[in-house]
Amino acid sequence: MSDFYFVGQQIIDAKTHEVHDVELLLRYKKKAGFPEREFHKLLNSTSTEYIAYLKDLDKELHHLKEEYPDYRFSLNFTQQELEFPETLAYLENVAEDMRNRILIEVTEEAPEKRFTDYPENINVSAFKRLHELGYKIALDDFMQGNNSIGNFMLVRPYISRIKWSFVNGGQNLNQQQIYWTIKLLRSLTVNEQISLVVEGVEEEMVSYWLLTMNVHNQQGFLFAKPEKL
Repeated sequence: MSDFYFVGQQIIDAKTHEVHDVELLLRYKKKAGFPEREFHKLLNSTSTEYIAYLKDLDKELHHLKEEYPDYRFSLNFTQQELEFPETLAYLENVAEDMRNRILIEVTEEAPEKRFTDYPENINVSAFKRLHELGYKIALDDFMQGNNSIGNFMLVRPYISRIKWSFVNGGQNLNQQQIYWTIKLLRSLTVNEQISLVVEGVEEEMVSYWLLTMNVHNQQGFLFAKPEKL
């Protein structure tokens, strides 16, 4: 994908150690970690450049589809990308058998520029359209940025998963606060067709504690580091 490429990190059922999902994480050939500045530049570039990126993304997904037939792939899209007509046009043209294997993780940054008018703080119609197309949708870094509980309530009918991170969500919380946060997250998902994934799990004790709270879907360095697919 030009200077961009993907690495994958597994999402594990910590009780059975089964793997069904791999999150695709964007990387840049010239630096380590997520290329925030470079990707922001792409999102503010021309339509032609962004479409070229989507074409490269499509080639990568077709390769992964054949190489890893048993996995579902979690693919991050920013809320700014959900504003782009080019993004929706691309996702409308993905083959249905591939849509069934893609879970779209919507990241927490609010869009800098809206391309349609809507009264809410989140583009509900974009979520609705993706749901109608057959995509599963997750809110990444839940309770951070624009992925607040209030906005979750607006798009809840279209959500299949929420993800909460020890790194971004729990770093400033004490143990008791984390406990009640997990209880709250469980209450939001227990009676819904929504799964909960906790990210940033790095210690066996933390994983076991989450299992005692019936949080099976976990992700972090304890299980797998991001690696080239």
